[in-house]
Amino acid sequence: MLKGLLPNPMNRRFISLLFISLLLLAACNGDDNGNKSDGNSSNTDNLGLFEWDRSPDTIILRMDDQANYEPQAYFDNDVPLCTLWGDGRLVWVNTLSGRNEILEARLTDDQIRSLIETIIRTGFYDWQNDIVPPSTDSPVLESLTLNLYDSNRTVERYSPWPANGFATLRQTCADLVESRALVIPTGGWMKAYEVEADSSAKIIPWPRTAPFSLEELASSGTPRWIESPWAEFVWTNITRELGIVQVREGSKSYLVSLQVPGISRDAPPAPSEG
Repeated sequence: MLKGLLPNPMNRRFISLLFISLLLLAACNGDDNGNKSDGNSSNTDNLGLFEWDRSPDTIILRMDDQANYEPQAYFDNDVPLCTLWGDGRLVWVNTLSGRNEILEARLTDDQIRSLIETIIRTGFYDWQNDIVPPSTDSPVLESLTLNLYDSNRTVERYSPWPANGFATLRQTCADLVESRALVIPTGGWMKAYEVEADSSAKIIPWPRTAPFSLEELASSGTPRWIESPWAEFVWTNITRELGIVQVREGSKSYLVSLQVPGISRDAPPAPSEG
């Protein structure tokens, strides 16, 4: 990730306060001119202080957490906590009992600007990196990236965030919209890794009707593009489970991962048709 760090703490604080002051001034000018918002983004040009690349392929906000010591399959299955693309598509993780679900929604320009304001007011431009791992068995690195036209900045921390800022913003992301949809992929890149059987793991048998074997996939060492119903089966029954999940084929055990383009971290694009 690019880390467009601002020169020093005083400048960061000044720019943060300047952003907010200009935003409030713009809003006051709009009221003096008798402008009333009707919900359309065209009537909020005076709030154009924060601008971003509106490409559906550009990530303008990402909140993520990654453990240092996990098998590759766990990294591949992990989905960032909250990701917002330039076209307003929002994807986030909702943790349930024993599993998580991936949700998706669409934000308006006004909602995006409001979220950016919240991030800045919470203290984003004052926060500093703290990337020295603590003395724990599996430290987790949390990160927050904000990508605007004039600033692309990432803050990463192992230690707690000031004023519990990371957890607060994660909850803000989850509560932004009431209308949301459950992500059920129709395709993705699948990998398999042969491992020793773990008696504490949840065991899922690999269906005999599958179009390929896990032994074949693991031996190839390369991901395979799969589509539904198999993509949905792997995603729903294997990758969304929390804890240790092993897939059994014959007498062998495997870890399985599925990376979905536009959802998973660092997922390759879908294969081109034709």
